[in-house]
Amino acid sequence: MSILTLDTSDLVVNTETYDIVCQLIPQVMEQLASDTTNVEDTQHPRMVQIANETKLYLESLQVWKSSAESIIDSGVHQTVHQNHSPLPPNNVNSELLEFKPVVRGQFHVRVSPNDVRYAEGIYDNSNGNFFLFDRHLKDTIYGDVFTAISAARLHGRELQITNQKFAIKSYIKENVRTRTARSQNVECAEDPIKELAIQQYLGRCGDSPYVMKLLNSFEDERYLYAVLPLAGAELFDHVANGRNVITEHDAKVVFRNCLKALVFLKKHGIAHRDISPENFLTGSHRGDWREIILIDFGLAIELERNSEGTDWKPINHTGFRGKNMYAAPEIHLSQLGSYSGPSIDLWSTAVTIFVVLFRIPLWNVARRRNKVFETVIAGKLMHLLQFYRVDQLGSPAFVDLLSGIFKFDPKQRLSLQQVHEHEWVQDD
Repeated sequence: MSILTLDTSDLVVNTETYDIVCQLIPQVMEQLASDTTNVEDTQHPRMVQIANETKLYLESLQVWKSSAESIIDSGVHQTVHQNHSPLPPNNVNSELLEFKPVVRGQFHVRVSPNDVRYAEGIYDNSNGNFFLFDRHLKDTIYGDVFTAISAARLHGRELQITNQKFAIKSYIKENVRTRTARSQNVECAEDPIKELAIQQYLGRCGDSPYVMKLLNSFEDERYLYAVLPLAGAELFDHVANGRNVITEHDAKVVFRNCLKALVFLKKHGIAHRDISPENFLTGSHRGDWREIILIDFGLAIELERNSEGTDWKPINHTGFRGKNMYAAPEIHLSQLGSYSGPSIDLWSTAVTIFVVLFRIPLWNVARRRNKVFETVIAGKLMHLLQFYRVDQLGSPAFVDLLSGIFKFDPKQRLSLQQVHEHEWVQDD
């Protein structure tokens, strides 16, 4: 077990942290004995400094442990827990999402024979795993996304990096509890608990390479952590980079893989409700950017079987979900009362593939009185492409496919099965 570098002044008293400190103290004592031997053998000033640091660290842990024992024995630690309101319940009834306790801190990492550095990360006390934060990828509504590298104990307090790489999505607990964005005091529709529970559920349904799965989930006093497979950049970034050439065949490969993700979701009764180029990661890590992965299930919802058990019930309309440009028209019409989950996901995927190939926005919002929207649902998509002078990029079969999806009335749209069987999808 490696030795953590913790600031005991920041440790919140609870039984999980107490257990970690109790297991940590003997390791620090062992390290102090080793440091003392090094001082006796070498008399080197740096060895003396290291030994003194270890001694002070051991004393701080012992003082914290003694104080924590008094607090825990008196039951005061329960008040500490009550200061953190409970997180929203897991609404995916078929699964129980577990967050294992971790400690976040600075760790000694040997990056070369003569170079030891500090690296921030989290430590899973249950099995001794370390995840070191490598690079900050993006801010999110509730926290951050980092690339992370696993590490293992080398000797003493030092860690050695292994070859396993991950993405770690962190969520600030207080923002999750209040469902407010961390940068603005506004209410958010995204539900991180349900997001992770659905990803865990889908992971147990089968291993789809086109849907992001949850590898592990952790928590400390302030954050929740989701450990995810590391993938490429957002599909939107690949499209926005004008140096990347995207052919109609590339778009077809991407669309086929999107369909595989949609089929997987429908089979297991999940509607994503926020499909867009920002919520697909490219497969650059697999050697082919077109091997996309669907991510971000914060607006996803479980579907219910109909009474016959042959199909999924419509979703009750509880307000707008998704992004304006990609959302199906019925998402904007709360008076309809309900909508089909698979149908709105297919609509959003069609808008996504339009943006991938033509690199222009289709409309600001899919509503009546929008001239572009009215043109498309009238079956005149080719006229629009000619107006934008991009008609040479898409074949008539591709335009026919999109025209079959872009119907104002969901009942008139192509189904997922009909899209799969369409000549544009099938032909190489």
